[in-house]
Amino acid sequence: LGAKEAEVLLNVKHRPTRVLQDLSLLMRRQEMEPPTRSKIDGALSALGSAAGIMERLYKQPLPLVYSRFSGRYLALWVLLMPFALWGELKGSWVLIPVMLFF
Repeated sequence: LGAKEAEVLLNVKHRPTRVLQDLSLLMRRQEMEPPTRSKIDGALSALGSAAGIMERLYKQPLPLVYSRFSGRYLALWVLLMPFALWGELKGSWVLIPVMLFF
């Protein structure tokens, strides 16, 4: 992207829609056979649909139970990591306190 296009893209309200619009305009300007144009148009349409689905998932609130489970799972994983690395680090006891503080 050039500086002008980058500035326009950074200042729009919804970037994915703008990118899809720019890609569609670029496709229309190119000389290509109709089957190729149709395939590219279908791919852009699928990309737009996927972007819409991802945006809906992103805006969906995460249930409290899931966030608590994730936190507990990560805490357990971090606490057990020194034991998993025990053999790789030749059984160094220093590993356990270091992992607990970092």
